Formats: sequence, C-alpha cells, structure tokens
Amino acid sequence: MHTLLKTDPWFASLPEEFAHFLLSSGQCTTLGMNEYVFRNGEADNGLFVLLEGLICISNINLEGEEAILAVLNKGIWFGEVSLIDGAPRTHDARCITECRLLHVPSLCLRQFLADNPVYWQHIAQLVSNKLRLIFSAYEVLQTLPAHERVIRQLLMLGRNYTEQTVSTTRLPINQLILSQLAATSRQTCNQSLKKLAALHIIKLNYQHIEVLDWPALMRLST
Repeated sequence: MHTLLKTDPWFASLPEEFAHFLLSSGQCTTLGMNEYVFRNGEADNGLFVLLEGLICISNINLEGEEAILAVLNKGIWFGEVSLIDGAPRTHDARCITECRLLHVPSLCLRQFLADNPVYWQHIAQLVSNKLRLIFSAYEVLQTLPAHERVIRQLLMLGRNYTEQTVSTTRLPINQLILSQLAATSRQTCNQSLKKLAALHIIKLNYQHIEVLDWPALMRLST
C-alpha cells in the first residue's frame, strides 16, 4: 500500500510524521459497486484515499440524472474540502466498481492537526493542487472544441488528476462517462475516439480505453 501511495505527488511530498499518522490512523474498508463513500449534504467524515477500484464524483442535475464531474483512480486522496470548512459534502462519491479505500476519520485527523497545526499547510496544498486543475479544466470546457476536450480528458485521466507524468495506459471508463467529463454528446465523443483509434493512438475496448501512443496524444493537446 505504501508503494502505491508514494506514486501520488501529494502524499510523496508529506513529512514522514504526517505520512505515518495517515497510514497508522487509517482504516481499510471495502465498498461494493454503486455504494457511496459519501453523499451530497452529509457531514464531514474524514479523508480518503482510493486503493483499488474507481470512484466517480458527481451530482444529480435538474432532470434527476447523474452528472459525473470526475473519475478517480487508485492512489488519489479526496474528501479534504469539508475537513477544512466543516461544511457538508458538496458532491456524491459513488463507487463505479468494487472499491477498497483507506479512511482517516475526521475526529482523529482534526485532533492531530490541532496538535500539529504546521501540517494544515499540506491539507491546503492538496486543495490548491485540485483548484489549479479545476481552473484548467474550466478553461478547456470554455475555449476548446469538443474533439480537443475529449483529448484533454483522456490526458487528465491518464495522469489521475495530478501534474505527474502519465501513470497508466488503460483508462477504465466507457464512452458515456467520457462524454460527460468532456461536456459533449455521446455521439460526438464516439466520433472523436474513432478518429484517435484510426490514427492508432488509442484502442477502444469494452468498458475501457487503451492509450497506445501517449506522446502523440500529448502533441494533439498542444
């Protein structure tokens, strides 16, 4: 588990004392497909890191349909916003597959941070990293055509929403989810993916997309 967590730039940068606290205080839990880690409006219950599986961050739109905003892969930490402001959860965190997580309960985490306030800056860094990505993603949605939005989403998924280099060649999502992330229709998303497949940049499979040529995909995003 420690080796997996070290692949996340945020966790890898933590002082040894804080990293040890998170690992020793965390509780491993397993949730089934379509179970929720937390729901919109619920009280803060701590910090999480995904060890296995896929989680979508979503909300229910005005038509009563799920609007997926992000898909989290293993190694990513989440749940820090409510830890900071004490306000209820703003989104749902739903398991797309069976998931194994490490859960650091809010009570012990808040006590540790009260005793060691210098480590709040690392929680702020976690929020700051995601805020930068949100602004970048918003700019993409506002300024780029659909095909380029699809490409950018593939890159973000490959980097697991961090600034690190690509961490996987297998993106375990389907076209419906990708179209929501890229804010485009499923038909338009499918056309973009077929273009990339024809260039031998990606390979389309059942319930996942395999990236064959990351450098080529990156060149298309510039």
